[in-house]
Amino acid sequence: MTRRARAEVSQRVAQGAAELLSTDADSTSDPATGKGGGNAASLGRGKDSDPGRTRPTLADEIHAFVRAQGRPVRRVEIAEHLHRSRPDLKPTGLGPELTQRVRAGTLVRAGLGLYTLPTRADEGGDGQQAL
Repeated sequence: MTRRARAEVSQRVAQGAAELLSTDADSTSDPATGKGGGNAASLGRGKDSDPGRTRPTLADEIHAFVRAQGRPVRRVEIAEHLHRSRPDLKPTGLGPELTQRVRAGTLVRAGLGLYTLPTRADEGGDGQQAL
């Protein structure tokens, strides 16, 4: 394919994308006012596309999940939750993050591959509960 042919294809793709975006913005307009909504959520970009909004960290996601369960949680459950809620995160980062959270005292390793939030009695310890 020549440079000219590639340039023409690229131009057609760009024009098609522009048409799709303008069609989506028009379809989200308010029928009463006729003004286009076109917000990020309606264009399929989701609420996290707002540049002023930061996504929760991996530690925040883990803590929120463990807290919501209200019981000790297996590592595989945490991994499955993260896979569903944050597919942008690499699963290889989970192990080191859990170890770091245990060492920091913000999570407690309750058993092999089992994590929970610390209780007041756990604070100040080494992150390991007696089994």
